[in-house]
Amino acid sequence: MKYKVEITPSAENDVEQAYCYIRNDSPVNAVRWRKQFYKIAGTLSRFPEGCGFALENELVDFEVRQKLHGSYRILFTVDGNRVIVLHVRHCARRTMRPDDIDHPNRYP
Repeated sequence: MKYKVEITPSAENDVEQAYCYIRNDSPVNAVRWRKQFYKIAGTLSRFPEGCGFALENELVDFEVRQKLHGSYRILFTVDGNRVIVLHVRHCARRTMRPDDIDHPNRYP
């Protein structure tokens, strides 16, 4: 089964913040990182259940999985035939609180 990958506005904002942070040290690496993010996010269209559960999975009433992209975690959920990318977080950041995590029902 092929899934449709959707990236939430919150996740897009996370990507932009990471891009700006990386760009401060290396504009070339920032462009490369962002291109690679979208490529990796696209791979979630096939077998997203193969990715492990995120720590945040224990905190909410829906499934939260993660895929690593360098030192960043791509947090997503599977909803029917959709993969919804919820957030992108640096691995060194604390685990998200339940109120910080976008609920997939916000994206019908």
